[in-house]
Amino acid sequence: MEWVSVNDRLPKDNEYVMLTLHRKTMPPRVLPGKYVITCFGIGVFYAAGFRAENVTHWMSVPEAPCKQLLPEGRSFLTPNS
Repeated sequence: MEWVSVNDRLPKDNEYVMLTLHRKTMPPRVLPGKYVITCFGIGVFYAAGFRAENVTHWMSVPEAPCKQLLPEGRSFLTPNS
């Protein structure tokens, strides 16, 4: 996976991503977040429940390797039986 500039392309609606924030007063930060297209058709990044501003790049979140290790039909949300 590679970092994508927000100037080149944006994620799909409701896609979970890793994003980079760059502010003049702080070093760049990498955070997990989500990209949402609002009812007004405006795309917004969220991180930690807040609107993330100054996002410069994003990357899709890869599939978790442990999901492949679960028995068929099981999920992390179902209790052991």
